Amino acid sequence: MPANQDPFGLWSNPILALALVIGWFALVVAFAMLPAVDLAASALFFDETACARSAGADRCAGFPLASSPRANAVRDLLQHAPVAIGLALSVLLVLDLRDGARWRHVQLRTKAIVLATLALGPGVIVNGVLKEFWGRPRPWMTEPFGGTMPFVEAGSMAGACAGNCSFVSGEAAGGGWLICLTVLFPPELRRAAFVVLALAGVTTAIGRVAFGAHFLSDAVLGVLLPPALFCTFAAIAASMRRGRAPAV
Repeated sequence: MPANQDPFGLWSNPILALALVIGWFALVVAFAMLPAVDLAASALFFDETACARSAGADRCAGFPLASSPRANAVRDLLQHAPVAIGLALSVLLVLDLRDGARWRHVQLRTKAIVLATLALGPGVIVNGVLKEFWGRPRPWMTEPFGGTMPFVEAGSMAGACAGNCSFVSGEAAGGGWLICLTVLFPPELRRAAFVVLALAGVTTAIGRVAFGAHFLSDAVLGVLLPPALFCTFAAIAASMRRGRAPAV
């Protein structure tokens, strides 16, 4: 692929990037205005009887799927996949640099933007900022689901959670980042890759709700944040390359 060719395809469309960013914030507002959606989604996986049986324990066992060995095996696989893939891509990026590749080279540029999305999205924005400073209690911490803290709507900083809180889901954000890996596949395989990777991301998000670890809003906003960030980076990179002469 020529060095001045856009390797991102639709991902680098600035209109799509803007739509995803605006849509993300619009969803925050929508979930905040409709808190019953979060409560209803978590209630689908909550077993009040199981919670009552665990009375006296440190934590209500009202989300049975969180104790399922099979469900936890799937969770472990999906949880560690972004880290493992990120490390592998980092090694490949270092090897590219060692071999003389620079920003003008398509493959290096693509890997760098995919990795930057992982570092800034799930890494800094989600785990470093939102989960630490927004204070939203996880479902199992809240009164409607056997906890002791009041329910707090999406986007609110009024919660009593002290750290590693619910807004937004870090694992769902990692699942959302997997979708961005689509651009690393040959064009003829990208549609199939997108389906598989999107399925992994959605499965991760649903699992966090089913385990009582996050509300639906946390999961949805988590999984959508990396693609929105990735589209923004890709659009900026594509605009930087337009009009420049090809390099080898």
